[in-house]
Amino acid sequence: MFGWLRRSRGDLPATAVRALDHLRGLAWPDERAPIARTRFAIVDTETTSPDPKRAELLAIGTCFVDDDALRMDSTFEIPVRPVRPSGEANILIHGIGQAQQSNGLPVGDAVSEWLLHATPAVLVGFHALFDATVIARHARASIGARLPMQWLDVGLLLPALATHDAPRVHPLDHWLDHFGIHCAQRHGASADAFATAQLLLIALDRARARGITDVRGLRKLQHDLLKRLPEPGIDATGI
Repeated sequence: MFGWLRRSRGDLPATAVRALDHLRGLAWPDERAPIARTRFAIVDTETTSPDPKRAELLAIGTCFVDDDALRMDSTFEIPVRPVRPSGEANILIHGIGQAQQSNGLPVGDAVSEWLLHATPAVLVGFHALFDATVIARHARASIGARLPMQWLDVGLLLPALATHDAPRVHPLDHWLDHFGIHCAQRHGASADAFATAQLLLIALDRARARGITDVRGLRKLQHDLLKRLPEPGIDATGI
């Protein structure tokens, strides 16, 4: 599941070494286990750009669904210091000003702290390819870890479980409005992760009603939807 680049551990800070040791000893969740016994880590990122191949991390927010319940006290957010602060237009979206950005953790420390707290779990996002790409790219560059890209995507699970014949991929706000879920601070990493977690619980209930009982079934649901979509690819930003 994980891999490492050839890099001297002596070049890494202590937090990164702990994170790599943590990953090496990790027992990844059994995807054949019942959904109710599966730990999900719901993740959202704020970045300097909508391009996942160029974006720098500003924040990583995470919360957990465990034993079929949203663990409200487990939500956390890690601020990240970008190499180049984002411009004014980007700041207007996420509200993370340059002074706040300069007080974030160096990216290697931030990714390491996230790995130590978020794993082991099934990783979940909304339009998750964006978050998976950004975090994996930073983890590889900063501490030499190769992370999995096979995340569950609530933005795909919900339309896949809809009853109509022409599924469409919608932005996060569409589903929040559809299910009457209030998000106190949109475009905040932990707030968006928490909102996505509430949507995940809805998706899990609907999946069980369809006879889908484990993560393997959820992944197949995503795969089948991608083959049915009228256009290849989705809006990876999750906005």
